[in-house]
Amino acid sequence: LGINMSSGRRWNRLEDGVKEALELMKYCKKKKFVVKYWYLDNEPYQPDSNGGSKTIEEYAGLVNLFATRMKEFDPEIKIIVNWNSAFQKRRTEYQKLLSIAGANIDIIDAHWYWSWNKPTFEKWLAKTPMEVWTGDSYMTEIAYFRQMVKDFGYPYIKLASLEWNVGPIKEKQLTPHQCAMIQSEMLMQFMAGGLDMATFWPLESAGDAGTIRSFVKRSDRSAQPAFQIFKFLGKIQGCSLVKNEVIKPNANVFTLVAVDEK
Repeated sequence: LGINMSSGRRWNRLEDGVKEALELMKYCKKKKFVVKYWYLDNEPYQPDSNGGSKTIEEYAGLVNLFATRMKEFDPEIKIIVNWNSAFQKRRTEYQKLLSIAGANIDIIDAHWYWSWNKPTFEKWLAKTPMEVWTGDSYMTEIAYFRQMVKDFGYPYIKLASLEWNVGPIKEKQLTPHQCAMIQSEMLMQFMAGGLDMATFWPLESAGDAGTIRSFVKRSDRSAQPAFQIFKFLGKIQGCSLVKNEVIKPNANVFTLVAVDEK
């Protein structure tokens, strides 16, 4: 469940913002709606963030203020914060974030949209495993994150991507079926890399170009090809990944092998 910290900051009413957060927690408890994960603001680094972009110091300060009071009310909750992805490029930013607010952070959320505004099937086929804009695979990014938070003294902090998808698509840039192929590899890399938490975004979107990468069509709520990908890969939940060898490998095919208890 998300907490809006920025309005309190924007209108110079921080204490009111904290009280509002606590009232929401009390309401959930009263209604027996068990919330374990609390998400503090969204994309605070973006210019269109509520009240404008925030520096790491500004955001970390808000995290400390809200998380401290919220954990006083319920010590068992987990706090999720959001900062920009590309960990190797932003290592110093994350070092600063954790040096200020690391003690109050349980999970860091990084948003991953593959090939922003330039996703094509040919680009996806050109590199296996597929890469983020920095040139590293998603698996490599996940592994780097693990080592990075360990280096900074917070090895228990987990990694989430609460917004992930193919980047924004222009009309006829991809077909829904091609998009589903790309989405399938992203999800498989998250599995292979051991990502702790992920949320496909958006479930649906307006316009023909937006519909291509959505889970369902807004017009009639019919399932897109991505639905079949999730239905199939959903069977891997609760399974164990195993090392595998492909006898006749295809350079453009990313593989994953999982076994269940049987």
